[in-house]
Amino acid sequence: MPELIFYILPALLVFAITFGALETAGLFKNRRLNGLIGLIVAGFSLTSEQVIAYVWQVMPWAALLFIVVFFFGFLKSIFAAKEGKKPDYLLIAIIAMLGLLLIYNQPAILSWLPSFGLASGDVVLIIALIIIFVIFYVAYSASKKLTL
Repeated sequence: MPELIFYILPALLVFAITFGALETAGLFKNRRLNGLIGLIVAGFSLTSEQVIAYVWQVMPWAALLFIVVFFFGFLKSIFAAKEGKKPDYLLIAIIAMLGLLLIYNQPAILSWLPSFGLASGDVVLIIALIIIFVIFYVAYSASKKLTL
């Protein structure tokens, strides 16, 4: 079974990229034709050991790229105000706090932050307190508008 996965995962990646590129480009209006072309390209990629080895080398970086692209798309959907709607500030605050938690747990990232003569953990704590203050201020101003 592990030998089968060695061939299936690269073929799926090649199929997904080919199918996605054809769908995005809109060359063919028929989704079945795009799927068939994706399957054919994936099948051709299985015939070469060098292609499979290269795809295995590229796959972790491609996965990282897809995660970053989807994350930025997710952030864009949060910050982009739709017709008459405001952005979801609670979700933005949660993402900011998770980012601070990530920064706090990564000493290499902490060394990039300006310290202002403080310990690096204290800088993260001050940023977290500022974010919490902003959350309370936004919640207070929103509740004040609801009562008026």
